[in-house]
Amino acid sequence: MDHKLRVLVRLDIDSTSAVVNVTGCLTGNNCKALFPVIRRAGAFAGGLAVAVDLSEAEHIDGPGLERLRQFCTGELNGEPAPEEVAVIAPAGLPQCPALMIGDPAMGVAA
Repeated sequence: MDHKLRVLVRLDIDSTSAVVNVTGCLTGNNCKALFPVIRRAGAFAGGLAVAVDLSEAEHIDGPGLERLRQFCTGELNGEPAPEEVAVIAPAGLPQCPALMIGDPAMGVAA
């Protein structure tokens, strides 16, 4: 399965904040691609607070979300914590639409 990570970074220099919007699939394998994006967004203009917004992501798997949170708090091995990062995630993790096709429990026909 090919999970695509789609990201849009919005910088608000006046309020010293940046938002990293994720609208694709966040997995344990591709979450590490967010780390340099978060660092660069935070370093812009001398240090911005960063919010990683997963509320519109198509798919979030548990291990990917956990690795992202560990990175943001400095708990990930060998990765220093970014300055000020908040992760915004939905209460229920959305499943990949590609996996739901043909699943009778989801009411979708193949």
